[in-house]
This record gives sequence, C-alpha cells and structure tokens, in this order.
Amino acid sequence: TTCCIGGSDITVSASSISATVNFNLTLQGGHVRTSLSGSPQVTVGTVSLDGTGFCGFLVNALQSFFTGTVKNAVQSSLQNFIANQAAPLLDQITSSLDISTLAESFAVPRLDGSGTVTLGFGLDFSSLDITTARALIGIGTRFTPFTTVVSRPSLGIPGRTATALLDPPGTTNSDPVGLSAYEGVLNEVLHALWRGGYLKATINIGGGSATIDSWLPPVAEIDANNTAQLELGG
Repeated sequence: TTCCIGGSDITVSASSISATVNFNLTLQGGHVRTSLSGSPQVTVGTVSLDGTGFCGFLVNALQSFFTGTVKNAVQSSLQNFIANQAAPLLDQITSSLDISTLAESFAVPRLDGSGTVTLGFGLDFSSLDITTARALIGIGTRFTPFTTVVSRPSLGIPGRTATALLDPPGTTNSDPVGLSAYEGVLNEVLHALWRGGYLKATINIGGGSATIDSWLPPVAEIDANNTAQLELGG
C-alpha cells in the first residue's frame, strides 16, 4: 500500500484456494483448439492479513472489515488469470500439436527388384470426440506416388459404404491406448502403389518370364474376424 506515509506491506494468507475449470476441445483446420466453457469457479478459504507500518497496524486491528474485500479481490484476480493467461496458454499448446510434420515418404521395393516405388505420406487430425469414458481422435491419411507410372483412368480408391475397421483388442487400465485402422487406409496405399507402377513388372519364372500390368488396383477387404483379404483383378 502507498496510501500511508512510508508505505506499508500487507501479507494476505488464505487457508485454501481451489479452482474448477471446464474447457471445450474442438477441431479446427486439423488443429485441436481449447477454450473456456463458462467461468472458472474459484473458492477462497479463510483469509487473514498481516501488515507492517501504520496502515498495517490499522489493518491488523480491523481485520474483520477488510477480509471480505480482500477475499473477493483474490478470487477475482485468479479468475482473470485463468481466463486471460492460463486458458490462452493451453490453447497455444494444444493448437501447436501439428502431426502433419510427422509425415514422411518411404520406398517400397518393386516386385521385379528393378528399384522402388516412392510413396508420399501425409496425415492430419480429422475428427475429435471426447466423452467421460474415452477420447477418440481421428487421423486422416493420404498416400500418393512420387512418380505416376500408370496413367490409365481410375475408378478411385475402393471403399464400402460402411467402412470396416481393423480394431485393436479392448483397452484396459494397464493398456489404455488403442489404435484402429480403416479398411480405406489399406486401399489408399494399394491404389498409390498401383499408380506408381508397383504392379507393372516383368518377373523371371524358370526359363521364361511373366509380364504383369494390372488394369485395376488391388483391393483389401477386412472381414468380421479382423482379417484383411487381398484381391487382385476383377
């Protein structure tokens, strides 16, 4: 305090301080954004004051007149801190989780051993659904060949209306994270390999050779037993 001659130091002590803060997590442009849901609920316990100097003497003598005002001031300050500093900081942290930087390229050896087919691998957050039981985060993928060898028209990446999942075993307390892959991811990889000429090769067989030139991309189908079946040709 500067209202007194020489100034005074006032120490504020609280028996307890607790805060309950609810956040909304949403997905915007492939990034997880965090925002406050309602106002932070801050509870301040019993407040006591201890002062030095003349004003401190008055505060010590008349604590009952000041503690209510100081308690409200502490509560308001913490609410403003959470809303204006803590929440934006948390949003900055979650929105900076950019998994697209993890994307790379990888090379797949050709069937005839004549080199490799290089695929580009891109990914991003595609969905977010959080309940009291679990957090479900979708990751979108994209596989593309660096060089397109097969230029014939394509019907697109095969996919069923109800996309089958390759599910992991049930999660437990000791193993709380599970990862599932859509059937469409496998077909996306196979389609990219087909475009890159993976199935356009000449293979030596005995004293002769066999020429492969698939007019259609291979198709993967996941059945009810979590088994992937690979189909070549019509």
